[in-house]
Amino acid sequence: MKTRFFLLAVIFVFSFFSKNALAQADTSKASFLSKLYFPFDLGYTLSEQKSILNGGQVKTGLEYRMKKENGLFFRFNFDNRNNRFEVTETATTNVVEGQLKFADYAIGFGCRIGKKNIKAFALCQAGISTYNFPSITGICNNFKIKENQANTPVFKTTLGLEYYVAKNAAITIESVYILQTSNSIFWNKSFSTFGISIGLTTTLF
Repeated sequence: MKTRFFLLAVIFVFSFFSKNALAQADTSKASFLSKLYFPFDLGYTLSEQKSILNGGQVKTGLEYRMKKENGLFFRFNFDNRNNRFEVTETATTNVVEGQLKFADYAIGFGCRIGKKNIKAFALCQAGISTYNFPSITGICNNFKIKENQANTPVFKTTLGLEYYVAKNAAITIESVYILQTSNSIFWNKSFSTFGISIGLTTTLF
């Protein structure tokens, strides 16, 4: 009888602590997920290079906020940009007019300030920009367009404003300065771009 009572007591205590541990784990998980935001923007880029024309951009990201309201945050961005180019024929490409397609992978940190529904933030990021450009191969009527690829370091500085339409959802306006530092036939020693975009940011939970 004592052994049975002891076993029931052990089972009760174990169940109590297991239930509390699972509840704390669920709370921690929910707290972590509630600090994950997913910004999405559409915008326009202005080029300072004569050989590269203005273009469009699509920005997507994953942002983790140390605090849900203001303060430090970290963001990873995967952005796509498209710009037309006009260059003289070179050994790298014999297409004198075409489309440059950029894919930017950048990570960094920023800070957010503000009250109530309106907030402002600044963000600095660094990463890799992969860009594609065409060239033509073949002779006579047997021509093929080949997509070539190259990489360059990229640095981004972003300033933004947010208007919260709900507790975890905001309309955003962002301005970004993009600097690509490697040499290329499409630009000189470096290539800088200014962009502006509008979008939204929200959590999934």
